[in-house]
Amino acid sequence: MNINFITFFFQGVSLGLLLAIPIGPVGFLCIQRSLRYGRLIGFVSALGVAAADAVCAAIAVFSLNFGYVFLINNQNIIKFFGGLFLLVLGIRNLFHSVTINLNSTLERVSIFNTYISAFLITLANPITILLFLGIFSGLDLRAEQSSLGRIVLVSGVFTGSLIWFSSLTSIVAFLRSKFSESYLKYLNIISSLILIAFGLYSIFKSIK
Repeated sequence: MNINFITFFFQGVSLGLLLAIPIGPVGFLCIQRSLRYGRLIGFVSALGVAAADAVCAAIAVFSLNFGYVFLINNQNIIKFFGGLFLLVLGIRNLFHSVTINLNSTLERVSIFNTYISAFLITLANPITILLFLGIFSGLDLRAEQSSLGRIVLVSGVFTGSLIWFSSLTSIVAFLRSKFSESYLKYLNIISSLILIAFGLYSIFKSIK
């Protein structure tokens, strides 16, 4: 394999990890779902987030102006509906927190809806694309100008993001079984309130 491809891949992995580690609304969404629904739904959420990060990286590295312009021109609308989703989800989980029972079968939820919602919530933050644009502008991409090299870079971003979020959700899901039911309810309430706060902040920023 071309040495540049290997370098690009691990650059992508590093970037994916770097941008994923700070815990924001997406991170708390994954945590909350892992607490409430368990490991599988947490992992599916992580897949959705990683896929969205890869899309943002692709828009940046391939200079897909249409996608970039669309997201930037409509960022207030996107932020509003993304914040509204977080707000509704946080309120819903807050009032349903009393239903959590460690001794019962995990609630059935749609894997498809879980994936799509995590994907869209991540895309609802155009700042991610701007971050990738800023970082990629500082990388030496002249060593490999082919589309394949850039695809390898984007796949590395996906891998790095997935490593972090899947690890996060796995740890939370593991700890879920170690908590008492009452303690788990408190954690679910706290994570729901954080989602509500992020949702209100996003809505406020979109209409300011």
